[in-house]
Amino acid sequence: MDFINNVAEALPSYLVPLSVTVSATLFGAMFALIVAFSLGLMAGSKITVVRGVARTIIEFFRGTSLVVQLFWFVVVLPQVFEVRFDAVLVVAILALGMNYGAYAAEVVRGSIAGVATGQWEACVALNLSYWQKMRLVIIPQAWPEMIPPLSTLAILLLKEAPWCRWWDWPT
Repeated sequence: MDFINNVAEALPSYLVPLSVTVSATLFGAMFALIVAFSLGLMAGSKITVVRGVARTIIEFFRGTSLVVQLFWFVVVLPQVFEVRFDAVLVVAILALGMNYGAYAAEVVRGSIAGVATGQWEACVALNLSYWQKMRLVIIPQAWPEMIPPLSTLAILLLKEAPWCRWWDWPT
C-alpha cells in the first residue's frame, strides 16, 4: 500500500514533462510535415537552383545530430545572430520540425517520383497546371506510399522530444 501512495504522490510531478513532450511532438510533427512537403517538392523540381537549395537544406539537417541542432538553436544562434527565442518550446518545435522534415522530405520526393509516368502524361493531356496536377492527381496517389515511413518518423520524433527538457538548457 505504501508503494501505491508513493506513486500517487509522485504522479503530478510527471505532468509538466509529459505536456512538454506531447506538445513538442505534436507541433514538431505538424511543422515537419510542412517542411517535408516544401522541401520534397523543391527537391523534385526541374529548376537547378531550387533543387540545389532544397538538397543543401535537406543534407545539412540530415547530416547533423538533433542534439547539435538543438545546441545551435538554443546557444549559438542567440549569440551569433542576436536572435532571442522567448519560448524555448519554440526552439524545440523548430529543431524537431527541421530535422524530421528533412528526413520526411526524402519520403515525399520519393513517393511523388514513384507515381506512374502515365499519370503525369495524363495530367499533361488534361492541360492541368502544376498545382492542379499535384493536388488532384499526383499527391493523392503518392499519399498511401508516404503514410508508413511518415508514421515511423513521427514515432522517432516522439522518442527524440525528451531531449527538449528546457530546464537543463542554459538561458
